[in-house]
Amino acid sequence: MLAYLAARDGGDAVLDLFEQRAQVRMRKARAELAGHTLAERVAQFAGILSREGYLAEWQQVDANTFVIYEYNCPLCEVAADFQAACMSELRLLQAVFSDAEVTRDTHKLTGCPSCAYRIRASGGTPA
Repeated sequence: MLAYLAARDGGDAVLDLFEQRAQVRMRKARAELAGHTLAERVAQFAGILSREGYLAEWQQVDANTFVIYEYNCPLCEVAADFQAACMSELRLLQAVFSDAEVTRDTHKLTGCPSCAYRIRASGGTPA
């Protein structure tokens, strides 16, 4: 279906679709996570991801750093053809954790067993 959409409306239409999906997910996550510490939000967001089918876990690395692992990706086959899916996932985490620095450490599409997102509290403030 995405290939048809891209052929009909261009690649930006597919990107827009994934961005719309990310915006809806971001609003729901922010509402659910409001008022919690960074550590609590990381744990709760991993739960949200698992409910969405990502089989997510999280780990605290140090006082300011956490990693969320996604062992399953409901979009993996789609993402192989449409990188917009992966780009929107990273932007989603960056929006949900806007008070932290978020980077992707590993990526399933490159053969890693999971996508891993590192979340580090901004300004050295303990999480």
